[in-house]
Amino acid sequence: MLAELCALVLLTTVIACSEDTETPSGSASVLSEMSYQETTFTVGTQSTLSGTFTFADPDSDAKMLHVELTMPSGQSQPFPTSEPQGVHGKSAGTVMFALAVIPPAPGTYTFEMWLSDDGGNDSNKLSGTFDAL
Repeated sequence: MLAELCALVLLTTVIACSEDTETPSGSASVLSEMSYQETTFTVGTQSTLSGTFTFADPDSDAKMLHVELTMPSGQSQPFPTSEPQGVHGKSAGTVMFALAVIPPAPGTYTFEMWLSDDGGNDSNKLSGTFDAL
């Protein structure tokens, strides 16, 4: 069933605040305030889950977005890693995301997302769920 899962990450980024040059490098980003429209999707039909989250990155080197989906069976499927435009070089902002999925089976799906930076640091993970019938 994992092979049947089709995933696409579409990202748009809205940035707020200024660069922070006072903080030492090597700090991971902190993600918060995830918001998305909770909905029920239809098995075998492509659906889009969209939302936003905010980030703060003391050393302004956040670079890559990671997303992983866990299916009702417990199997995990990573989405392709992507580079949100406008995040790198910013100390804070809001990331808008859209996850396109085709759920292969009914049940509750869990998704996690996090940022990594130039120093190899991973942020905290934000998670959410959606159901497929």
